[in-house]
Amino acid sequence: MKKYFNYLGIIAAAAMTLVSCAKEADNFTAEEPIKDGGEFSIVANPATKTTIDGYQTKWAAGDAINLFHAVAGSTATVSDAKFTISSEDLASGTFKGTVSEALTAAAYDWYAIYPYNLYLESVKNDNDNPARTYIGRRSDEAQEQDGNSSTAHLSGTNFPLFGKATSVPKDATPAITLSSIASFVEVKVTNKNDDPLTVTSVSFTAPDESEIVGQYIIDFSTEPFTFTKYKTYVSDVANLTVNNGTPIAKGETASFYIGIKPFTAAVGSDFKVSVNGYEKTIHTTKANTFQSGKIKTVNFDYDYVGPKSFTWDLSKNQTVTATVNELGWAYRGVTMVVNKDNASTSANNYYGGDVNNRTSTRFYAKSILTITPYTTAEIAKVEFSATTTDYASALANSTWSNATVKVDGKTVTVTPTDGEAAFSATIGATCGFDQVTVHYIGKLADAVLYDVVVVDAPNGTITASEDSAEPGTVITLTATPASGYKFGSWSVTDEADNTITVTDNKFTMPASDVLVTATFDAIVYYDIVVDDSTANGTISASLDSAEEGTVITLTATPASGYKLGSWSVTDEAENTITVTDNKFTMPASDVLVTATFVVDSGEKTYTITWNSTNNSKGVSSYTDSWSVTANGFKCNMANWNNNNNGWNYVKCGSKKAVSIATIITAAAIPEAIKTVKITIDAVTAANINSIKLYVSDSTTFGSTEEASFEVGTGEKSVTISSPAKNKYYKLAVDCKQASNGSLTLSKLVFTTE
Repeated sequence: MKKYFNYLGIIAAAAMTLVSCAKEADNFTAEEPIKDGGEFSIVANPATKTTIDGYQTKWAAGDAINLFHAVAGSTATVSDAKFTISSEDLASGTFKGTVSEALTAAAYDWYAIYPYNLYLESVKNDNDNPARTYIGRRSDEAQEQDGNSSTAHLSGTNFPLFGKATSVPKDATPAITLSSIASFVEVKVTNKNDDPLTVTSVSFTAPDESEIVGQYIIDFSTEPFTFTKYKTYVSDVANLTVNNGTPIAKGETASFYIGIKPFTAAVGSDFKVSVNGYEKTIHTTKANTFQSGKIKTVNFDYDYVGPKSFTWDLSKNQTVTATVNELGWAYRGVTMVVNKDNASTSANNYYGGDVNNRTSTRFYAKSILTITPYTTAEIAKVEFSATTTDYASALANSTWSNATVKVDGKTVTVTPTDGEAAFSATIGATCGFDQVTVHYIGKLADAVLYDVVVVDAPNGTITASEDSAEPGTVITLTATPASGYKFGSWSVTDEADNTITVTDNKFTMPASDVLVTATFDAIVYYDIVVDDSTANGTISASLDSAEEGTVITLTATPASGYKLGSWSVTDEAENTITVTDNKFTMPASDVLVTATFVVDSGEKTYTITWNSTNNSKGVSSYTDSWSVTANGFKCNMANWNNNNNGWNYVKCGSKKAVSIATIITAAAIPEAIKTVKITIDAVTAANINSIKLYVSDSTTFGSTEEASFEVGTGEKSVTISSPAKNKYYKLAVDCKQASNGSLTLSKLVFTTE
């Protein structure tokens, strides 16, 4: 099974080698179109975890994704087709492929989608050009979990991932967070029966025929995603097959996980959950949203007890009491009283004999069968099975009160009259045996058990000791406040809005549904939301949340070349909050903290001049290499003369041979240089072919210049067309073979303006 990480780093290579791909995609037979462009790689961090509640996964060899890019801010995405990870690259987590075009813009938005789909040609996937994606599995197939509480199946081609990084400079390394598109349901099964429970199947049914598994067309350009059914194989029922499940002892719990399409169920919706075919309906009193990459837990008490069989012993009076769990298709609180009457009749048909050995003795038995159900229960049916036709016939001809009798061979089914909770029968039997089996099935009326509906507060979670219970049951509540909050008080009401008393976090179950809500102390803590979206610095607050009246200290860390301008702080109602000395007082609402920065006054300038202090050594020829350092800024010189440090300038040009005098920055300049200026004190223009400026990512420069300077005396300047940070610069003076010192240079200046 393929698995994944949720962090991808993207690195663009400078080379323009052409790469062609023609592999077939999983589950598809058509070939990919050939794509031309620069080499490209995607790096997955092998130390990260997914967003699905912390379950750790990793890539498998052969995993592939679709990659798309767009000029930053544009909605016109370009498909870069397939990027794949090989076994050799698993350790580094590198996906390799080829972008479809050269990257020439300043910044890009990047999109990654797993698993790779040959027919996915655009982030805006639609019905006109569809590429189907599986969520969970097809409707005619079940998801599979291996063992109890395993999450290994929550990844792979049936659980697609999506990630996006925006406004990434073309020369920077983007980072994409891949998150699951699917939502997940955890069915937490607790065995309430005495016998061990082995779970083999689980199903989850969404309300209102909501489609939650199958094949979908997903439009990745919308937030949230837009899902459209792809022809067939979608369903409102998600099925899970459990392989190699281990028995769950009474009172123990195991979890089973089902992947579904994100959706929202309206207030009052009914969900259905089934375990091993035993189904329960969950009624909700609030809207439920199943979000991408999130797990929603459903507690399921397995308390099913199947049909019960009891033996009616004709040899003696007996009372049989059957007690089964309240939610099973069985009977609760049943008392069966059998009264044997061997009184003689006028025909004197009682033949005597051993009362404990009736196998050869015929007799007449007249008994009264009385079933008293639980107060709010009803009887579904009663079946009598006998080994002789005579007995079945006798049962069929007996006198019944509040019930009807149906004979089918040797089985007699007794169904109570509508509206009756009990019945009795006068049974006459002529039989040659002592025992018959009474098999009956009971069911609960609608008002026997009531749900405990828990509504979480926005600042904490609430749980109840039981999800449903009969009236009179004591329910224990537990509150878990969110970080920065504390528990205040309980508010519990029934369906009629009657208040229910809670003492020591406990209340007694009334004869209706209960809506459990929790209130927390008013104005206890409020979140401080820091808007750190500015591109020229970062912002932090001394506290993440605080009580009203707390003094909050703000800290700004401007980016290089910037300084703090002013604070802008507002509350939820967009009221301005005063900031003094980087501090403000917490109001009774959430606070949005933003900061604005201004450019540092004055341009950033790097200047080179020459003298005995700046020069690394004295030279007297026009062919030496040396360096010059001014105010910590260093450049490397070649084919320049400084007259043994006797000049406050340098000269180039030799009478012995043609030469190119160069000045190259020793390190990349961190700022984006916009203008380069030189000061020429003297020049013989006829002896100079050109004065050019080159820009590069390294000390290796290409043959194409950025700009050319005018050959003449005075200050000359050029403007760089696309200023960028961390670049190297080279000044090159192409000299003819003529007299020595054809050009005199006294200053070189790099500036951000």
